[in-house]
Amino acid sequence: MQAVMRALRSVLEPGKVPVLFVLGVIALGLATNALYDALKATLGPFSILEIAVLLLIGLVVVAWLARFFVRQKLTVTNINPRRGLVVLVSKGRMKDIPATTAIEYHYQDGHGRLEYCWLITSARPNKESDQPDENRSGEEPIQSAWLNAQGLKSKYQGKLRAIEVIEIKETFPDDPEGVFKATETAFNRAQRRRLRAKELVADMTGGTKLMTTGMVLACTTLNCDVEYLLPLGLTPDGRADASQGAVPKRVDLSFFVGSGEHDEGAF
Repeated sequence: MQAVMRALRSVLEPGKVPVLFVLGVIALGLATNALYDALKATLGPFSILEIAVLLLIGLVVVAWLARFFVRQKLTVTNINPRRGLVVLVSKGRMKDIPATTAIEYHYQDGHGRLEYCWLITSARPNKESDQPDENRSGEEPIQSAWLNAQGLKSKYQGKLRAIEVIEIKETFPDDPEGVFKATETAFNRAQRRRLRAKELVADMTGGTKLMTTGMVLACTTLNCDVEYLLPLGLTPDGRADASQGAVPKRVDLSFFVGSGEHDEGAF
């Protein structure tokens, strides 16, 4: 059934295969004219008009009933490691931030599928050095999002085919539009790497609510999968306990974009 639906979308959607769409319109027009001629010869023009009106009313009623009784819902499922990952990098200790967990899951010490990674982060803070401050306690220091992105890039450089830092251009890093544009930039680079949409996922866990909004909107535009990290444990104050780990979960955006199937090709 899914294969049939993909084939029908190639004919019914102008943006899929334009030539097939034009041929489909012509074929539909010929079939409609043939049906009209057959009904006119059998029933007469007034009967055809009555049937057309009743059919139109019936379609409207069926569509209304389907919308009323068939409730679409947002679904969350497990996700397997992907070849491409777009991830929001946040402030904190690098070992504890969600971006680190997401990369480790898809990479799995080289046993996963991750080959390409794009790190979305705020711009470099003023007067920040390229190296973290020394911490006499021996504990990993709390760093800016930009410095964490540099650390992750350095850690996985050479292990992945490519890992790139994409800075949010807007002065206000929480601006959803800035994150939207940065996510789009990552998708464009993934397309140039010939990654298919189903081979790529965007992790929205590490950002603020506004940053998450920008990333999710970009994912719905290009029908790209989005994931979040479900913590395996919480601290006494209800926060995610990084020491207990987390599991990525895929959010099915077909509820919004109208299709649960990715195209076989690139975006």
